[in-house]
Amino acid sequence: AMPEYAPLVERMEQAAGLTRGSLSRAAVDALYGSRVLPLDDSVYNYDARQFPQYLLLSGGEKTMEWVMDHTAVLHFCGRSKPWKPNALGRFVALYQHYAHLARRCTASLPQG
Repeated sequence: AMPEYAPLVERMEQAAGLTRGSLSRAAVDALYGSRVLPLDDSVYNYDARQFPQYLLLSGGEKTMEWVMDHTAVLHFCGRSKPWKPNALGRFVALYQHYAHLARRCTASLPQG
């Protein structure tokens, strides 16, 4: 089960007398899919590997600047991770920038 479904799935499995982990996301989707609203993956689960596809399919709208202005979650699928030493790729600098901002924000929090 996906993390957002975990509590619901566990309750459903328990109510049905099923072993933990036996109810799939597909089953939850089949039961509740009509109640779930679709979300734009380029905003809520942007796959960094797919930058050229997002750019092309959006007619050039979804540039790097668009990603910075609109995307809530960048998903770094595959082996290439921007937090690894010697990382390469178009999103490495953006990731490092946000990591730096996060360190600055947490450093300014009261200790204790």
